[in-house]
Amino acid sequence: MYKLLKVCCLFSFLYVFGLAETKIKLLIPLYVYPDNTVYSAVEAAARKITVVSIINPNSGPQNVSTLDSNYKNALTKLNKANANSNTGSYTVGYVFTNYGNRSIPNVKADIDTYASWSASYRPNGIFFDEMSNSKAKLSYYQEIYAYTKQILGESAKVF
Repeated sequence: MYKLLKVCCLFSFLYVFGLAETKIKLLIPLYVYPDNTVYSAVEAAARKITVVSIINPNSGPQNVSTLDSNYKNALTKLNKANANSNTGSYTVGYVFTNYGNRSIPNVKADIDTYASWSASYRPNGIFFDEMSNSKAKLSYYQEIYAYTKQILGESAKVF
């Protein structure tokens, strides 16, 4: 993670000082326990460049009643930093699909769990991991995509 943050800082420097020719976007798998160092660095980067942070508190979401207060506080600060920037930065919640073999009710339950979180720390969308490349699984992904939009709203980001 430290190397990723160094790269992020380098890109931020290039962008801020006009040395980058295109707008930089970073996708960060933020699969670490919140501490002041990592989350603060991501917040700072999100103020300068577009950062999409994938959050993964418990190999997917965690029930709001058991979600650690450090996660709640760190995600609230990150969401505020994203909202107050002009970079288009946002967070997405991690949901695994087991290559289209995980049951749709279980995938939907993960989406529902993220949706149950307070708006202050709720992710802006969903990142579906372990996706199948089989055409036979297309309807599976269409269903969970549509469900995500239905539950989190049309503006939800879906990867």
